[in-house]
Amino acid sequence: MESPQGRSFQTLQGKVAIVTGASRGLGAGFALELAKRGAKIVATYTSPDSEKLIKELSDRIESLDPPSRCIGVKVDLRDSAAAAEIVQQSIAAFGPCIDIVVNNAGAEIVKPLQDLTPADFDSIYHLNVLGPMLLVQATKPYLPSSGGGRIINISSVGARYGFKNLSLYCSSKAALEGMTRCWAAELGADGHTANTINPGPVQSDMLDNIPQDIVSMQKAQTPAGNRLGTVDDVAQIVAWLASEESRWVTGQALSASEHVLTTRLDPPSSKSKAEMSQWFDGFSRNHRFEIANGTVSYRSRNSSDEVIEFVRETGMYPDGSFGSDPCKIIYGAMETTFRDGNNTHGDRDTSDVGVAFIPNFAGLGRNTTSVGAPFDTLVVTTDANSLQQIDPVTLEPIELFTYQASNPLLKNDGRTAAHPYLTKDGFIYNYLLNMSAKPPVYRIFGVQPPGGEATIVANITDAPPAYIHSLFGTEHHLILIVWQADLVKPGKTLMESIGPWRPERKTLFYVIDRVKGGVVSKYESEEAFFAFHRANSFEDEAGDIHIDIPVMKDASFLTAAHIDNLRANIGTSHGSSNNDIPGTFTRYRLPFQGDGARATNGSLITHTAEVEFTLPYATANIELPRINDEFNGRPYRYTYGIHVKTPGYFSDSIIKIDIKTKEVKKWYPSTKHVASEPIFVATPGGECEDDGVVLTVAMDSAQRASSLVVINATTMEEVGRARMPIVMGYGFHGVFA
Repeated sequence: MESPQGRSFQTLQGKVAIVTGASRGLGAGFALELAKRGAKIVATYTSPDSEKLIKELSDRIESLDPPSRCIGVKVDLRDSAAAAEIVQQSIAAFGPCIDIVVNNAGAEIVKPLQDLTPADFDSIYHLNVLGPMLLVQATKPYLPSSGGGRIINISSVGARYGFKNLSLYCSSKAALEGMTRCWAAELGADGHTANTINPGPVQSDMLDNIPQDIVSMQKAQTPAGNRLGTVDDVAQIVAWLASEESRWVTGQALSASEHVLTTRLDPPSSKSKAEMSQWFDGFSRNHRFEIANGTVSYRSRNSSDEVIEFVRETGMYPDGSFGSDPCKIIYGAMETTFRDGNNTHGDRDTSDVGVAFIPNFAGLGRNTTSVGAPFDTLVVTTDANSLQQIDPVTLEPIELFTYQASNPLLKNDGRTAAHPYLTKDGFIYNYLLNMSAKPPVYRIFGVQPPGGEATIVANITDAPPAYIHSLFGTEHHLILIVWQADLVKPGKTLMESIGPWRPERKTLFYVIDRVKGGVVSKYESEEAFFAFHRANSFEDEAGDIHIDIPVMKDASFLTAAHIDNLRANIGTSHGSSNNDIPGTFTRYRLPFQGDGARATNGSLITHTAEVEFTLPYATANIELPRINDEFNGRPYRYTYGIHVKTPGYFSDSIIKIDIKTKEVKKWYPSTKHVASEPIFVATPGGECEDDGVVLTVAMDSAQRASSLVVINATTMEEVGRARMPIVMGYGFHGVFA
């Protein structure tokens, strides 16, 4: 007997599932997986040649341990009477309740536009659109009266990405997706859900006759393992949507396809795809988790659809990127309008913006969705002077704008920190590096609530222009840390502009008075270093400033972060620590200078930035550090971040550092995972700094699935996890409300 192993089964015990097109391929896989979980199956088929396959499927289902049942129903779903026949036979076999409907049957016609006929249209739309509608109509009276019915429609990536000579197929799948959203709205009041799944290339009998070079191209587009999807991959998603665990997911289109770093070209070029070559590039997508009453719901939304369409049509990336092939970048090829000093309205999604978030950005209009919104506004940032307002509920792009909209001196073409310094009272502090000025100038500015006007608080002209990802701050000061990633020449990509490593070029620290403005002191490190993120910075009673940073000995990770290198090395036996993202936890101390900050002629004296302590890399390496936000800019004790135990695995665990005792605690998953940024969530009314939980999205390499993992922030023991129905691409940063 066939026994399901390694999964949580019998979650569908006693339920009845109709699966159309179930004789082979995806449909047979869906029916078998639902049966393994306890469902009784109504499997439809059309061709007499499929009767043997349905019999084999039924025998396999009945031989499961524990066994289930399956009946076959021979119908042509293009026939308007087919739906009633399916429902009648289901009721006769299993009783007057139908819990799950999987509309899988479909067809395609490969013809150019000029050759299509009305008969072609009728054939495709009757099966792909009208058939599912009639079946859902017929089953609706028999869905569970207490709720819990599941409508699962199998669409395609073609619903979103049109393919040459497949206009009827792609448009019919788009119609099915649109109808599903409407059904979700209608059925939701009765406690039922309706969703679509958009599979990408899946290894099944349909691919047997595809040339090997095309199969190889499709493999290369997948994020996990450079392979095609399998029937089992998609069946797991169907089973999850059919379960009680998915009760808060409805009206969604779940993509089971390629990674957002890759897009198919249309028309196909000789390479048939366009691929971003640097981890920091890629087409931006935002993700939202909602945790309520023990249930986790998930949704995601692309925020650069116009860019994706441009790349698909041309094979070229518009304007600069971080590190992709400069030969595939066209400056000015795509017109983007930002709201700035010249334009009163910005585009929605004609630019890629996707690193970090600023909640409640001063001066913006409210979101398009107000019910259930966790923030008044939500803005996405990047390292360029490009910002994008999105709706925090639907994730729909609202508007692109720049800091120039707040002050005309903050020119659009400048570089900024993806991580500005945010205060509890709503101020947003950042820098803008104006490379066109002679000499280049860092303008340190603050966006003020409630109106969103920006004031320049300092201009720095004696520092080399560099790629600086974060601005630091305390209760009274801002700190611009100019570590070494010097922009020494113009380039179409940021990587092309960064010069070679020079050990003699030390890191500079500029301390700015937040209230009065101006640089009040300047420091230099004894050793050159590179960094990305701040853990925290604060002042002590003596006025000394303490800065905690994960430090890298050089900027070589920027090169290691190329996608080809990461794919080839992460998680392999020959993995190198050069590919790991964590740095060495280091505390710098900037002694208070007072009147000693300036020489007699008024110029700033460069003092030494002292290394107060470092923690051993082997046991305490850390990156993407997060803290309890109540202690931002203040003395604190704990920080959390990603950690690597196995060299070459990029990030395989989460670490907690007790800065007072120098002790560490770690969350190690039981199987190999790639962990993402931990987000600390404080217990309401909690008395201790570490009273709360840590949230991280971890990708299980073996299961090819991602989970939202909840970790006790005090003990670092896993509390629970919500398995996602897809592999979530490795992300950067998040925010909690």
